[in-house]
Amino acid sequence: RKITPDVMKKLYYLENYYEQDPTNQKAAYRYFRELNRHGKYHTVVRLYNRYFDDYDKRIKGGAVFREKLREQFEYAEDTIYSVKRAIEENEEEVILPESNNKGSKAIFYKMIDFGCKAVYWALMVYVGLILIGSIDFKKDST
Repeated sequence: RKITPDVMKKLYYLENYYEQDPTNQKAAYRYFRELNRHGKYHTVVRLYNRYFDDYDKRIKGGAVFREKLREQFEYAEDTIYSVKRAIEENEEEVILPESNNKGSKAIFYKMIDFGCKAVYWALMVYVGLILIGSIDFKKDST
């Protein structure tokens, strides 16, 4: 999601409200929810672990916000885990051999590349031999 100036203002406001009292669960919930909406999952996990990991000791906002705050934290953790799994699965697919024709296309392009390089070097040797005089274009008149 693209962060627009309006969203930046909202995040700034929520962050200031939250920073006034980081143990305020209502402010934390509103801030975490907005962070999750914009993909800032690691920030949610970091802040939750810092201030609310032992949230039974810090009751400000009541049990309703405590549960909502926990849901936002779990959502962030689940999303991080899902993204990591998707990346790992994607890496495994890249490492595994291709099941379709992409492998033969790669071989074809490598062969064409090799042929072009061979022609290039043959021309370079030919021009080099002409320059040093090993090849003479004059006709023998014997």
